[in-house]
Amino acid sequence: MTATIDVWTDPDLVELLLEDAQLVVIADALVEGAQQAALTHNRKRIPAPAMLALTVLIVAAALTPAVALSKTLQTLVGLSPAPIPTGPQVRATLTSHIATSAPAGARIHVTWVLRSRNSAKQLVPFESHAIFIRITNPTDTATSTASAHGRHGHYTATVQVPAGGIGHVQIGIVAEHFGPNGTRPAPSLFPLSNAP
Repeated sequence: MTATIDVWTDPDLVELLLEDAQLVVIADALVEGAQQAALTHNRKRIPAPAMLALTVLIVAAALTPAVALSKTLQTLVGLSPAPIPTGPQVRATLTSHIATSAPAGARIHVTWVLRSRNSAKQLVPFESHAIFIRITNPTDTATSTASAHGRHGHYTATVQVPAGGIGHVQIGIVAEHFGPNGTRPAPSLFPLSNAP
């Protein structure tokens, strides 16, 4: 007897079961039918690796519409990025002094930390490889942006002062918005607790 895959207890399919149980029922029936057909076809037994591959293909075909419609499943299988915690969840705090009188064109070194609160409401480091710093002049007519480097919630970047000098400092994370017209950049900014 060939081992069966129980799609009802698969932890990756629990959410699908809650959202659209009909697709899981269809997948389960297809798997069971494929196994029965494979066992009775010419009275030959299909080797376990081939049966597993066949089962995976059938389940994938049955679940494709659900994955296409479910943002959570898209995130689980890597087709959509995980939601980025922003707003009050993540806060930036400068750890270096920014001389707001620095002339246009000067390169300044900036350091900061990013912290968020975990489920126990404790402050913990926020980590990402997509952090940036942006400096905007006082009239918001020129900006300069630099990618940050860091780990354990501590970040550093060297950024050029834009024409007109330093007006606003913004720290954020590079993100993308997935919509019906394709993908577009959608950077998210973190609140800065000690803006210069």
